[in-house]
Amino acid sequence: MISPPEITQIQNRLLRALPASARARVFSSMELVPMKLGDMLYESGEVQNHVYFPIDSIISLMFVTESGASAEIAMIGKEGMVGLPLISDSRTAPNRAVVQSAGFACRLKGAVLKAEFSRAGALQHLLLRYTQTLLTQMSQTAVCYRHHSVSQQLCRLVLMSLDRLPSSQLKMTQELISSMLGVRRETVTAAALKLQSSRAIEYSRGIIEVLDRPKLEKASCECYAVVTAEFERLLPDALVTEIQTGPDPDIPQGDEQSDVINRLIEQLRLSPQDSKALKGSAAALSLIRVLDQSEQIKLHVEQVAEDLATVNSDLKKEIGSGPVRSGVGDVLQKSELVEGMVEEAVEDLKSVNQALKAEVKERVVLEKELIDVKQQEKAARHAALYDPLTSLPNRGLFDDRLDQALAQAKLNSRTLAVLFIDLPERQEPGNKQDDVLSDKVLLSVVDKLENMRRDDDTLMRHGNREFLYLRTELTSEADATDVAKEIIQVLSSSVAVNGNVSARSADVRVSIGIAVYPQDGETAATLVSHADAARHRAKLVSKGHWFAR
Repeated sequence: MISPPEITQIQNRLLRALPASARARVFSSMELVPMKLGDMLYESGEVQNHVYFPIDSIISLMFVTESGASAEIAMIGKEGMVGLPLISDSRTAPNRAVVQSAGFACRLKGAVLKAEFSRAGALQHLLLRYTQTLLTQMSQTAVCYRHHSVSQQLCRLVLMSLDRLPSSQLKMTQELISSMLGVRRETVTAAALKLQSSRAIEYSRGIIEVLDRPKLEKASCECYAVVTAEFERLLPDALVTEIQTGPDPDIPQGDEQSDVINRLIEQLRLSPQDSKALKGSAAALSLIRVLDQSEQIKLHVEQVAEDLATVNSDLKKEIGSGPVRSGVGDVLQKSELVEGMVEEAVEDLKSVNQALKAEVKERVVLEKELIDVKQQEKAARHAALYDPLTSLPNRGLFDDRLDQALAQAKLNSRTLAVLFIDLPERQEPGNKQDDVLSDKVLLSVVDKLENMRRDDDTLMRHGNREFLYLRTELTSEADATDVAKEIIQVLSSSVAVNGNVSARSADVRVSIGIAVYPQDGETAATLVSHADAARHRAKLVSKGHWFAR
């Protein structure tokens, strides 16, 4: 069985495309095995008990003649699977499978593959398409041997191997190449020297280093392009992603899902809250599917048991009514034995279903706990970064965004501004001054400031009546002035000190201090401090806004 850390490193295209439920079933019976250069996975005519999904290794399928001569008919790497005959109930191998490039592969028992294939799900869909690509490769390889030069065949071999490996180096001896192409070693040497002289490859001590891939592709025949195009047509990245992320065929969808879930909710007598958690758990839904299938099987087996009991009862009546045909007694005895076995199977299924129901309940509990934990984490993250009343960023988050904006400004030689906004104090005739704004008025102010804020800017509540506003990517100081005037206009017409919007705009004095990077400072702390000082100056001289210098 492959452990979870190993699963994340599996690079086989077919395995990565499987949806979660199919992947769980397949990986539970799969093992990671080393593939050594030259190892024979099976010989032609041998019984196949396993299939292999290469990860970073390459397997060659070889056709061997009676005289012992051989030639490669296909190569399989991280894009495919070795052992396709098993899906058609053929257990014997029609050819030899040899490791062409060392690495690792995932090995799976043939019985497990056939069981998954028979589900008519994602794996079957992928393998049928892959079979077509492999047939194309085999037929094109046959054409290549008949009509193209050994040099062109070697180019095709090297290019196809590169597509299945993570590096530009191939470890291939002349003996292995000659065996794969079905030619003499001297012929391979001549073809390799020709490619080496053109500086397409470097070949030394069994190592082929590709120096110029475009040149190698130009020297190759059309067979490489044909095989590659067919693979991309049948198994493109978009299809692999669609299968992997699309609806899981093992989890009921639409009306079927609703019917199955509602039946189980009724059986388990779940509360509305538990029912909601159940519907949000993919793991529980997968178990529901299995449980529903098991319940249907149990009902079928129970019906079989009832039919057997009826048949046996009729046989007993026939035996008791007088002379019967020879052997009827033996048939009754065997039938009663089967009836007993079927009844035991019913009881076993009941036990299994009870266990599955208990597992579903446990999953529901875990899902509820997970939902609570996620909500608590979300609330904790929000509380750590945002003001609880206004939901505006707090000082820590504001400083982080200001630091990031300063880094971008330095990198791109741009300017930005920090505006320190001071709302008016509450003044009513005959009442003492009250600096505390009501929550209702404060939220109204925040709403208006947020409506005028650009997506790239940041607004923060600094105190009861104070805000910090970060304006990025200024073209000039005039931009900062325009922002300050817009804020003053918006707030002066709406900030009613007592919440009734009855004060005249002339009575409302919004004071704004402005500090511009880099003229007024190059750090977050300096800019905020200078904007605060400018805000005091604007308040002192009764002017709406004031620059730090």
